[in-house]
Amino acid sequence: MSAGELWRRLQYLTHRSRFDRELREEMAAHQAMKLEDEPSFGNERRLREDSHDVWGWSWLDRLLQDLTFAQRLLRRSPVFTITAIAVLAIGLGVSLAGIQILDAAAFKPLPVKEPDTLVRFTRRGLRGSSTSFSYAALTYYAEHNTVLAAAMGIMAGDVTLGDDPTRHETVQFVTSNYLEEIGATARLGRILDSAQDDAADAEPAIVLSSRVWRDRFGADPAIVGRTVRVNDHLFVVVGVTAETLVGISEYPAGAWMPISRQTVAFPGSKALTDEAKSPIAFFARLKPGVSENSAEDALRVTAASLRAAHPDAAVEGEWLDAGPAGYYLPLNSKTAAGIAVVATFFLLFLMATCANLGTLMLSRAVTREREMAIRVAVGATSRRILRQLLTESCVLGALGAAAGMWVSVLIGRLLLRAVDAPAFLEPRLDARVLSATVGLTALATIAFGLAPALHVVRPRRARPRSSNVFV
Repeated sequence: MSAGELWRRLQYLTHRSRFDRELREEMAAHQAMKLEDEPSFGNERRLREDSHDVWGWSWLDRLLQDLTFAQRLLRRSPVFTITAIAVLAIGLGVSLAGIQILDAAAFKPLPVKEPDTLVRFTRRGLRGSSTSFSYAALTYYAEHNTVLAAAMGIMAGDVTLGDDPTRHETVQFVTSNYLEEIGATARLGRILDSAQDDAADAEPAIVLSSRVWRDRFGADPAIVGRTVRVNDHLFVVVGVTAETLVGISEYPAGAWMPISRQTVAFPGSKALTDEAKSPIAFFARLKPGVSENSAEDALRVTAASLRAAHPDAAVEGEWLDAGPAGYYLPLNSKTAAGIAVVATFFLLFLMATCANLGTLMLSRAVTREREMAIRVAVGATSRRILRQLLTESCVLGALGAAAGMWVSVLIGRLLLRAVDAPAFLEPRLDARVLSATVGLTALATIAFGLAPALHVVRPRRARPRSSNVFV
């Protein structure tokens, strides 16, 4: 496109009315000068559109015309429009809610400190595998390695907490560096600290979650420093965690206590002394620049020396498998298959919605055949009609997508609350959601809009084929 042509097209955008007026005057002048025996101009509207192609941005003009006509047509059929938008909003809403939950669970890191460096170890051996370790193995791996910046152990327990012996709570006995390593902050007081809470003369400490502090202790602002009963044994409350705390263990916790004080809550327990018992989940933070594979290789040597030093704490041929711990649902061979099945279900649900909506539009298209015949009679091409019908589908799709985004948030929150899932999994409208919405809307628009449009353009050939496809 030359500079002169570009300038003329830009002028047409800003002085469109003047160009149209001059075109009408010129055509009227030629019509007046035409002799009676000369052939007619032909289709005057077609000639005007051809002139617009030379002068300006004809595709923009036609798009604006199509959009204007589409919104006018949809407004004239409120029952059809509301029904179609509702059907599409539910289909898109359910699909988006499922995709958002899967995205948050498997692809978005947990809201913890440096999630990509967190790993969870699994014991592998000649006789199988296990995600549980003995306390002797945990401390040995923590003290005899060169690849871990921090080693963390978690052991869940069911205790009575407070003065009511009938009310139980799941707590976590953790290495005292655990809360600090995941980036936990205190709402009141402090979190666990190795130097203070693992000392031999230290009082048994407990950190309460915001939920337990609120539900069990009435959100008492003076709770820090008080003693509470844990299985009829006294622990000092040193802090209350922030409301937004998210852990990396699959077990939800109402409180955290140093793992070294497990025998205070459970007198006579051998969970920490019996090397054959394996009640502890082993998490770690890798040192900068250390990959999961290199950590596994380095810890093979440590596993061999553990077997020699503590025969009951390691199985024959033991080695450690490191998996990501900074995600709610780590991707592996087991979870990937489940994610694929769930994602397929949501996409099939969307396709079923599109089929229903396509059938609705196909029925409506039959009633418009007379309208389309008139359009063809006045000079409209099949391509022009097809573009108009697809524009109507796009407008319908955009309205359905806008409603579907909000429906997805509502459905997602209802689903997660029904299964008591963590709050951070709740769907939120962000850039990733908008991108998914655009993609699904484009897919849905093509799915429910193309076949009815082809039916109108080529009714005899498309009618049985369209119906069969949607059925």
